[in-house]
Amino acid sequence: FPAELKFAGFDGLVVYGKAATPKYLWLHDGEPELRDASHLWGKGAWETETALREELGDDKVEVACIGPAGENLVRYAAIMNMRNRACGRTGMGAVMGAKNLKAIAVRGRQNPSVADSAGVKRVARLGAKEYKTNGGMTELGELGTAGVVLPQEFSGGLPTRNYSSGHFEECEEISGERMAETILVGRDTCYACVVRCKREVEFEND
Repeated sequence: FPAELKFAGFDGLVVYGKAATPKYLWLHDGEPELRDASHLWGKGAWETETALREELGDDKVEVACIGPAGENLVRYAAIMNMRNRACGRTGMGAVMGAKNLKAIAVRGRQNPSVADSAGVKRVARLGAKEYKTNGGMTELGELGTAGVVLPQEFSGGLPTRNYSSGHFEECEEISGERMAETILVGRDTCYACVVRCKREVEFEND
């Protein structure tokens, strides 16, 4: 979503006020457009993203949206994007809901201007090289963020039962190591990231 926002000609967004009825913001190649979202209100985030891509006729549209939790101003509601990525801190989903802003959809085809293109590429190559020699970062890619479960348990800082304890007796069962052994089938990445810490898993749902 952030990269697509840049390709659409925007560095960032600030949303003021509240719409009288549910809306979604459509950003495309430098043009903002506020559209009716009453047909999306009540839908979950996955369904909303699918519906907007179909409505806008482009499966490369990136969407940041809320589901019923955000609509109903649940204080810890997240903003969902890229299907299963959550902006899950500080209840920003509730802020979107309070503004009657169901979603932000963005599609861009512009090449961002860069003052020093060669310099950016040089730094990117250096970063990729540094990553390969950094054991902690390569482990993050191999185990995902669940790779910190056991170190947190060891240090007494694994949030357990609403932080009433820093230890969890079954921590090994939810660790990155156990996930890699049992359900991990692949790795994915956010835009242009060399770490590839996103997990692709398969499991039987009982």
